[in-house]
Amino acid sequence: MRPASRDPNDPWGYLEMNSAKTLGPNRWHRADPRSVFHPDNILISLRKANVIALIDKTTKAIVWKLGPYFAAEPGAQHQRINAHKVPRPLDQISGQHNPHFIADGLPGAGNILVFDNQGGAGYPPAALGIYAGSRVLEIDPATEQIVWQYTAEDSGQPSWTFFSSFVSNAQRLPNGNTLITEGMNGRLFQVTPDGQVVWEYQNPYEGYGVAGEPEVHEPRVPGVDRLSRTSLIYRAQAVPFEWVPVGAPQSAPEPVDRRTAP
Repeated sequence: MRPASRDPNDPWGYLEMNSAKTLGPNRWHRADPRSVFHPDNILISLRKANVIALIDKTTKAIVWKLGPYFAAEPGAQHQRINAHKVPRPLDQISGQHNPHFIADGLPGAGNILVFDNQGGAGYPPAALGIYAGSRVLEIDPATEQIVWQYTAEDSGQPSWTFFSSFVSNAQRLPNGNTLITEGMNGRLFQVTPDGQVVWEYQNPYEGYGVAGEPEVHEPRVPGVDRLSRTSLIYRAQAVPFEWVPVGAPQSAPEPVDRRTAP
């Protein structure tokens, strides 16, 4: 792959590493201590290169990776036959955020959960579908297959109703649901394994910024001549009730029915 020259006006960097974290205790290492999935090894996301890679903390070598190209048919995930059938080989990710091992004790432990933005990225740019839509993918790192996914279609909605071309996150919860941050639109929601939206929050607060910049009076990004109002949320994380001073809620919230919600 021929390297592309770095744009001098790009403040984020050529590859833009947007996450780096250790794997933590996991079933792969317990099954085989010689496995590359050592708890101390570091999983990184190179958002602009469409690469997820694992760095050996001792040798500093890349010992495992996904991307930038895939044997499965690239692009147009939402328009292909069997686009929602799992398990299936991983196809083209683009502009992804926060890949991480699902922690011990959670459903899917040892698999990789990643918010696949399906936003423009790659050298050359990845071929994407006509109708933009993001995905949350759960990937078996041994087989490199998608074993679970969430797209808007899994909630009976058109693909473009769930889309964030940058930022965003996904987190597996103890009850098997997944908390999703649709960051570009300031939307947080929780889905069941079969795609039912059971909790949803739309950030009502707006500020002036550029691609997540804090509120300022002048643009900080070269080439951008004005700021815009945004309810953007970079990433949200659920914490245990015992961390919250007021404790657990007295009653559970009612599930959201998107078919009848105003």
